[in-house]
Amino acid sequence: MIKLGFNSYVTQGPGIFLCRLQQELEKRGQFSEQSPDIWIQLPFQNLPDIIAQRVQQGQTQVIVRMNGCYCQRHHALRKPFTFSLPILDIQRSKRVNARKNAQLLHNLLHADGIIYQSHFSERLTHAFVLDKATEPQADVTPHTTIYNGVPLDMFSPEGPIKSELSGQLNLLVSHSFRPYHRLHDSMRILSCLKNKRSTARPHLHILGGDDDSGSFQHARKIAEQMNVLEGEDYTFWGKRPFDELSELYRSCDLMLNLSYWDACPNVVIEAMASGLPVVGVNHGGVAELVDDAGVLVSENIPFTYIDHMSYHHMPKAPISSYVQGIEEVLLKRDHYHKKTLQRAQRLFSIQKIGNDYLAFAESLHKTFRLKPTEKTG
Repeated sequence: MIKLGFNSYVTQGPGIFLCRLQQELEKRGQFSEQSPDIWIQLPFQNLPDIIAQRVQQGQTQVIVRMNGCYCQRHHALRKPFTFSLPILDIQRSKRVNARKNAQLLHNLLHADGIIYQSHFSERLTHAFVLDKATEPQADVTPHTTIYNGVPLDMFSPEGPIKSELSGQLNLLVSHSFRPYHRLHDSMRILSCLKNKRSTARPHLHILGGDDDSGSFQHARKIAEQMNVLEGEDYTFWGKRPFDELSELYRSCDLMLNLSYWDACPNVVIEAMASGLPVVGVNHGGVAELVDDAGVLVSENIPFTYIDHMSYHHMPKAPISSYVQGIEEVLLKRDHYHKKTLQRAQRLFSIQKIGNDYLAFAESLHKTFRLKPTEKTG
């Protein structure tokens, strides 16, 4: 019976998912951090010494799980000119990010297999990590796309809700917030809804931290300009324990997700598994996860070096389009609730994701075991 291993104590989204995957594999007796047949490596990690030795001895294969790469900052050319030279800026961005992506490239080219978090993750990798000289090598490496998963017994539409939230329109945004999650534009959407709706006053629930990214500070500034009041119109919930998340999800009417650069956000999967329809952007991993189970707003976001950390350079959300999307979900609430739940149960259960990881690993391991025979034959 094949065993997988990985480090599940990394931070942020990858660590959250890997902890869930580890629990699922341990239930099956197919997890080993010390002597795995297949090691799942995050692209920015080095192999632990014990795993590197096993790889050298032909005892363990390596699958790189690609979740993202370094491409979120636009590196402007330092110059004395008073006019912009975007072509030179892009060239500089390519050089700077190539240096930062060097370890990711090394890990990819030495991998026995690659698991992409999403098709968007694969596009990111080919656009910003792999150049024309190395693409053919990466293309012949066995690869597949497997989304993140959640335990459906933890995230479910069945269970208690927060009774104090009843009687209002509850919108949820949830991230480890960075500027490109556009919390500031969520405040603009909230203001527009507040001015438009005469019943069911909208309230924005902000779940997660901003890790000193400045997202909360900037959002508060925009909220003040829009006459949107903390406590009355929006609430910061901070980071909450996992066993409290589904109750908050269930207590809301929909999730608003403006993040256009996340490869496979766990929060979207958690919300959908809890029966929460999503109104999001038609770009990035959000669009793949939601598909037609929610409302996706069309935005023309270039697939290039935009400064996703700069409030002045990132795409501005079309506020009225998102308001229309919210109204559509509310008008067809039962329809979208049903489709959301069906999609989550079909695609995102941690049991299914565990099966997918094991199936891909088995396909590699069969080839691996045949190699010595092929050489001697």
